[in-house]
Amino acid sequence: MSGDDAMQDRLRLLAQLERQIRMLGDGLAAETTAGGVSPIEWLALCWLHDHPGVPLTALAEGLHMHMGTASRLLQSLTDRGFVESHRLSDNRRRYAISLTPLGRRMQAAEPCPHGRMRRALHRLSDEDLATVSYILAGCLKQGDRA
Repeated sequence: MSGDDAMQDRLRLLAQLERQIRMLGDGLAAETTAGGVSPIEWLALCWLHDHPGVPLTALAEGLHMHMGTASRLLQSLTDRGFVESHRLSDNRRRYAISLTPLGRRMQAAEPCPHGRMRRALHRLSDEDLATVSYILAGCLKQGDRA
């Protein structure tokens, strides 16, 4: 394969990756999932399923959002009976957030996208996984500078 062919392959791969990222963003911007929650609410349910009993700050950090946004998201999920919060014994101002039985059923109704991604990543060789991680970390650093 010539250098030009290799470059064309790389450009095609980058274009495909860009399309996949755009499709993911479009999907997350959709109004609701099949279960009647917004995509970000559903991602929060998935995240809380994987991280039960965390405080609001951890939820905000885990979903990469501001505290105010996370607080409104938590209030919406609480009002609809998907999550509950209990005061942490060591600090009266902090609460541990957990899924309710209804929240667990909603979360389980659709497989989390990161679960599919995790299974796909497990099929990669260690070398390929290291390469993907390096590239994505570089993309994230570039995004932070923008």
